[in-house]
Amino acid sequence: VVYSILLYQYLKDNAFRRNWEVGLKTLNKNILHISSSYYTRNFQKMNQKILAPVIEEINSKTDIRVKYDKIYTKGKVTSIAFHVRDEEKDYIHL
Repeated sequence: VVYSILLYQYLKDNAFRRNWEVGLKTLNKNILHISSSYYTRNFQKMNQKILAPVIEEINSKTDIRVKYDKIYTKGKVTSIAFHVRDEEKDYIHL
């Protein structure tokens, strides 16, 4: 839930951009405040355990819809491209 709130706040603050990229290190350290080096070194596990469930929760419980793409550099995920759109809802449950 903490990650959901942190990412939701970041996405709402930047929703006017609609589509943008953020570096994986920035996402982990500055936005989600992930301290575990296990997740910062292993995107697949971070995506599986943190990012995908958080995005799913945000999409189901808030007023925005989020999709994301992995951006690769030399075969390694280095950034995430977020795609955000507003959706009319009468409630937000995080």
